[in-house]
Amino acid sequence: MVIARTLLHTLIGHTSPLKSIAWSPNGKAILTGSYTGRNNTARTWDADTGQLNQTFIGHRGGINCVAWSPESTSIVTGSYDNTARIWDAQTRQLLHIFTEETLELVYGVSWSPHTPFIATGSNDHATRIWHAHTGQLLRTLTHHTAAVHSIAWSPDGNRLATASNDTTACIWDAQSSIPILRLKGHQAYLTGVAWSPDGIALITSSGDKTARLWDAQTGKLVGSLTGHTSAVTGVAWSADGKFLATSSQDATTRIWDISTGLSLIIPSRDASAVMSVAWSPDSTRIATAHYGKTADVWKLT
Repeated sequence: MVIARTLLHTLIGHTSPLKSIAWSPNGKAILTGSYTGRNNTARTWDADTGQLNQTFIGHRGGINCVAWSPESTSIVTGSYDNTARIWDAQTRQLLHIFTEETLELVYGVSWSPHTPFIATGSNDHATRIWHAHTGQLLRTLTHHTAAVHSIAWSPDGNRLATASNDTTACIWDAQSSIPILRLKGHQAYLTGVAWSPDGIALITSSGDKTARLWDAQTGKLVGSLTGHTSAVTGVAWSADGKFLATSSQDATTRIWDISTGLSLIIPSRDASAVMSVAWSPDSTRIATAHYGKTADVWKLT
C-alpha cells in the first residue's frame, strides 16, 4: 500500500491552464500541454530535475492531449485547432500535421506501442488511425454518438479503447472498424481510459465522479472507485499493475491500491482542478497537471 508522498518538483513555465501530461517510456522526461489562452504550447521537462527541456509552438488552439512515441524520440499533440501534430522531441522539428476536412477538435491521442500508428479522437464522434511516418489517414472508426475524449492502445497493440461523451467506452480490434465491446454503466460523459499492463482490464473515468474497472475480455463491470466529489478528469495504471491513479476537478489526485481498494489522497497544492495524471515507468512516481498552470511530480512510498 502507498502510504506517503513526497513532492519532488513543480514544473513552472506555462502561462495558461494545463490539460494533459505524459511520462516518456524511457522514464527520462515529462510532457505537458496547455489548452487555453494564447500560450498553446507543449513542453518537455527533465523528470529527474524538473528543468524545462523544450517548448513546442505552432498550434493555433489549445492543446487537449499529448503522447510519446514508444522510443521516446517523438511526441504527438492534439488541439482545438482541428489538428494533431508530430514533433521531434529533441529538435522541436514539426514532422507531420494530421488534418482532414471533417476532423474537429482533437481531444485524445495515443501512439501504438509496437506499430507506427497514432490514434486520434475528436469532436466529430470519430476515431482516426494515422501512419506516424507518412501522416496518411489509414482508417476512421465510427460508433460513438458524441465526442471521443480519450484513447488508449492495448499493451500488445492489437486493440484500441475509446472513451466518449456519449457515456460509453468501446474496445476495437486494431485492424477493424467495428467495435468488439461497448462498455456501459457511467452516468455522465467519459474523460479517460487506460489499460492494465497485462491487457486484461480497463479503467475509465467520468464526469459522474467515479472511475470504473472493466473486464476487457467480456466488457463486464468489475468495480467502481468512489470518493471524488467532482468530475474525475483522468486515470492511469501503474506499470507494475498494483495501483491506479485518478485526477479530479475536486482538486485532488488519488492513488488506489487495487488489492485493497484503499486510496491515498494528494490535495492539489494550488487548490486548482487536477486535469491529468501520469505514472513513471518504474511505478514509483506520478506527475499531475493542474488548471493552475503548473504540474507536480511526486514520489510515492
